Amino acid sequence: DIFIKGNTLFDTDDIRDSLKMKHNKAFSQNGIALDGAHIQEMYYNRGYIMCRVMPEPLVNKQTGRIDVTYSIDEDSLIYVNRIDVAGNTKTKEAVIRGELKVYPGEPFSGKKIKRSKERLYNLGYFEEISFDTKETSDKAKRDLVVNVKETKTGEFSFGGGYSSIDQLIGFASVSQRNFDIMNF
Repeated sequence: DIFIKGNTLFDTDDIRDSLKMKHNKAFSQNGIALDGAHIQEMYYNRGYIMCRVMPEPLVNKQTGRIDVTYSIDEDSLIYVNRIDVAGNTKTKEAVIRGELKVYPGEPFSGKKIKRSKERLYNLGYFEEISFDTKETSDKAKRDLVVNVKETKTGEFSFGGGYSSIDQLIGFASVSQRNFDIMNF
């Protein structure tokens, strides 16, 4: 059987229905980990980023099967205090902020952070993007830190050849994908 305890934000049946492991199905250690992560993601999407889910498998001596109890410590709703950007040297901070779907003053949202990460990758300027949080003096707020590692956006190419008509020919090309005309 599957038991859920400590939840107040989500209905027990809603959590149980969203799990991959079901009653009277094969037990899997990997399944427990995935379901625990899924429950945590449900809370994270609602702004409860400090929520902890502790799965506890226990052999039921009466049935000879394994029961799983998911103990949930919801903690409290956390709001975005400030957004800091780190790691950008070529890309202006305004470009990065323009792609973010998370704003100061609203609750953290895993979906919005995931969408922001996708939008930043779609620019083609970054090879690594990560989001982190920093504590603030207010327990209900945390700073969001956007860490980026820029990819090479410049290119230099050249070539040459010989033709019986034109004799010696050549070309050179320089391009930059992350270019600001106002700031050479």
